[in-house]
Amino acid sequence: MGNLKTCKLLVHNFKTLTGIAILSFVLVSCGYRFGEAPIPCQYATISVPYIINDSDGYLTQSVIRAISERQGPRYSQCTGDLILKVEIIDLCEENIGFRYDRNRKNKLTRTIIPTEGRAIAIVEVELIDALRSATILGPVRITETLDYDHDYYESRGGVNVLSLGQVTDYESARDAVQRPLYRCLANKIIEYVYESW
Repeated sequence: MGNLKTCKLLVHNFKTLTGIAILSFVLVSCGYRFGEAPIPCQYATISVPYIINDSDGYLTQSVIRAISERQGPRYSQCTGDLILKVEIIDLCEENIGFRYDRNRKNKLTRTIIPTEGRAIAIVEVELIDALRSATILGPVRITETLDYDHDYYESRGGVNVLSLGQVTDYESARDAVQRPLYRCLANKIIEYVYESW
């Protein structure tokens, strides 16, 4: 009698697991993933017009790459079912780390100079159904920040001195952080778009 109950329980568990596996396969084949609500299957493609105020085109490139790396609607250059409009609202930086400067004899002075900065990018995102010309998501503002180091120190002749592990010139450091900042921002934009359904 005990063996019969065990057999029935095993068969029931097997049927349940098989049902879950089939349901999972059906959902995944349509682009659905557990833990998030993806873009519905009716939208097969997504277009990204050139991002407003993206002077070097790197944010546009990063957004397209982020779309290509995800499941769901594939990128289409100009005829997407969806149109992702993005505008760079603000790019700024703030100093978040400081140190006391040193004089020519390497003694501390009372002057404080910045040694660490934070780059901040703010964009406005809107997702549009191309067929109906209707806004589906947004407009919403998304912010991303990235911290970076720099050594704001000049030699007697005005030529910047290199420091191990740090970018010496403040402007060079700020320019160098822009690409990684845009990559992080692009991933955040696509995460918002793909998970807001």
